[in-house]
Amino acid sequence: MIRIRHNIREDYFHVKYEDEIDAQQILDYLAGLFDDETLPDDLKILTDARESKYAFTMKGKKAIDKYLSENLKRFRSVRNAFIHASPRETALSVMLENTAISKKFAHRVFSTEKGALDWLLQK
Repeated sequence: MIRIRHNIREDYFHVKYEDEIDAQQILDYLAGLFDDETLPDDLKILTDARESKYAFTMKGKKAIDKYLSENLKRFRSVRNAFIHASPRETALSVMLENTAISKKFAHRVFSTEKGALDWLLQK
């Protein structure tokens, strides 16, 4: 399950992954989020994945990468701070961090919410 809430005060989206997360769930969440025409030009996302397990293959990761590269054009920048608790999910997320999807897209992996928010909200 993927839950999204907008932190209006700090102007970022807090996304919570729970249980097993497959590539289609991520693609559906991204499509729903990106369909919102009122999103800011500089999009900030905090993804808390500490209570989830990724259930997708490299093929699924490539589909996510492709979707992102095709849909980032409308933004000036997208910053996504991921929080992970398990080594496996951290490694998968670092693989995305190291993929040059777009110069507009910054993805960083953290083990604490404080570290993630410090990076996400820096001016």
